[in-house]
Amino acid sequence: MKSNYLKAALLVSSAALALSAGPASATPPVLSGYVDAWGALGNSSYSENETYYEDGDGPYFNHNHDSENANSLGADGRANIQWDSGFGIQLDAQGSDFKVSHDSYTGQMNDLAAHFYQRSDDMLWGGFASVGSDTGTRYGTLGLEFQKYCNQWTFYAQASWSGGDRYGADSWNFNAQARYFFNPRFLLTAGIGYDTGTYSYSEDGGYYHYNGHVANWNWTLRAEYMLADLPVSIFGEYNGTYSPYHEHYDEEDYYYVGTYRGHEQSNLFMVGVRLFLNQQDLQTNDRTGASLEDFNPWTGKTSTIFGYGGGD
Repeated sequence: MKSNYLKAALLVSSAALALSAGPASATPPVLSGYVDAWGALGNSSYSENETYYEDGDGPYFNHNHDSENANSLGADGRANIQWDSGFGIQLDAQGSDFKVSHDSYTGQMNDLAAHFYQRSDDMLWGGFASVGSDTGTRYGTLGLEFQKYCNQWTFYAQASWSGGDRYGADSWNFNAQARYFFNPRFLLTAGIGYDTGTYSYSEDGGYYHYNGHVANWNWTLRAEYMLADLPVSIFGEYNGTYSPYHEHYDEEDYYYVGTYRGHEQSNLFMVGVRLFLNQQDLQTNDRTGASLEDFNPWTGKTSTIFGYGGGD
């Protein structure tokens, strides 16, 4: 395993020091954040039908199916600074190493995000940008986000666009989340998201051409408990995905022309521990601290093992 587990803590700690050194004011800004470490196990499978023509003959049909398991270790870090006016900045960093059972494939994911927001007693609105990589492929995301606070509930919505420097890939991403505090130290979170994207690429000097579309439904359920008299919480999380797709391919001389249609689905189970800075409980962090997420499907946490759409 590489040093990705330490990157989040180091990056966020440096950002926190830089932010806290800003211009003086009558009311000093509030600095908060956390670092965490987690482990995850997952499984993924796909099923697809191929229809193709060979030198003008056909159609011919194939059915393909496969599944794989994976494991991962990673770390997150977040630094949040909020001024008395309600304006705030949150910086995120994430790093993970993963291993997929198929051919013992290994890789790394990293993600950096910056959120800029305005928060009041009952809501938050803002925007964010993130950059990340998945084993050498780089991605970027731009988005808008909104939170509404209603007693023990927090409702969270986010919309974003993501693009990559490989395969001409991009996607539109929509996510919604509800958080319920049984008490200030015990939080249950449920979320659902939808992403839709396209890709196009060539191989062997442009001889083979591919283009396709992927949709991705994802859902999550998370429980977190903060220990009494300690700024430490433990959490467990489940993420699931279902991703229908279709792809067209051909050769330059059209000897082979075909289409794949199928779906992928995955399950991810995660457990971890989190250390907070300047937060007395989970609900305080939710309303005044680092409570924003980067939900992008490329390098966000739901992509920690299997990547966009639950696959590779």
